[in-house]
Amino acid sequence: MFLACGVGAFVIGIFHVMTHAFFKALMFLGAGSVIHGMHHEQDMRSMGGLKKYMPYTYWTFLAGWLAICGIIPFSGFWSKDEILWSAASTTQIPIGWLVWLVGTIAATCTAFYMTRLVAMTFWGRYRGDDGKEARGDDHAPGKHERHPHVPHESPKSMWVPLVVLAILASVGGLVGISTAFTGGKLIGGRANIVNWMAPVIWSPNARVVFGVVDPNRPQESGESGRIEPEPRNSETGFNLAQAIETKVGSETATEWVFIVISLIVAGVGIGLGLLFYIKDPKLPDVWAARLAPLYRASYNKYWIDEFFGWAITRRTMDLARGVFAFDSKVVDGGVNGSAWLTRLSSKITGGTDKYLVDGLVNAIGNFIVRLMSPIVRAAQTGLTANYALVMVIGLLVAVALYLVKIF
Repeated sequence: MFLACGVGAFVIGIFHVMTHAFFKALMFLGAGSVIHGMHHEQDMRSMGGLKKYMPYTYWTFLAGWLAICGIIPFSGFWSKDEILWSAASTTQIPIGWLVWLVGTIAATCTAFYMTRLVAMTFWGRYRGDDGKEARGDDHAPGKHERHPHVPHESPKSMWVPLVVLAILASVGGLVGISTAFTGGKLIGGRANIVNWMAPVIWSPNARVVFGVVDPNRPQESGESGRIEPEPRNSETGFNLAQAIETKVGSETATEWVFIVISLIVAGVGIGLGLLFYIKDPKLPDVWAARLAPLYRASYNKYWIDEFFGWAITRRTMDLARGVFAFDSKVVDGGVNGSAWLTRLSSKITGGTDKYLVDGLVNAIGNFIVRLMSPIVRAAQTGLTANYALVMVIGLLVAVALYLVKIF
């Protein structure tokens, strides 16, 4: 899909999105059906021979396998072939031949590993007991003995959607039949994926873009939305399709060369898969030993997971720990510290008020009470004679002060 867009074949990229949705969804749902039928087993080394136990899953899976391998007339063939042809014939980039070569090698590898998937899962003999012994689950110390389960077909709720997807994976690509099969014409009218997408998807070779006619683009009569080949651009350097066209004499014949190559590489991938996993199952171990460094790198997925774990996951965790430390020590520390200072200041204020202010007032009050209460109690005797005496004494003092002032 990205390869198609990279060489300017955007409609073909979308076409592959559509066909890819059919057979890839079929692969994933088919894998889920196998896992269900195998009682949640997911190791292909413990499978094999499942076509006898799961016929619906098997036959639908075959449709997805042939489609993803690019076998005609299944849907994957039409979109993959168009992508490889677009790469080989592109005039938008100078290295279309290299893009085509990479795509062709990838198509071969796809056919190989998909054949490995089907062979190890559905063909040969059932290896459920072998897988159990290889894992050491049977009669292992401290473990309960595992009783093998017989694989079974999934219920209709699982295999009926597989049938629908298998039909689409088989015939869904017919909406984009290559012009090499139709004498250069886009059959199907508006139902053809190229014509249908032409008004809304830009193409460097399209005459009609978003409903606007470009007079500088070629157009055949009656084909308003058709994509026509762009004139060769010498600035793009070597063009593989053009080089072959000069030998065979026509563009249609040139496209057929690439169609045959596409089918051949798919057959090579399938053949290698059958050789390695059906005819001589010892070959994978033999070649794994011969190519030990490459095998280890492939087996460990080129340590991409480990690299991402070290470079991204762990660094993200370190950053998260740093953010948490800053939040807990600085942000929360400042908030909690201000709360602690507030509590401390309140304790100091409360202590000052209680022991200094209130203490001083109470001390003065107690002193006054203790000093004056005996005098007041002595003065308040309740005897009238004492009160009269105080009044006489007060009168005499007042008279004395008056006389002193006069004289």
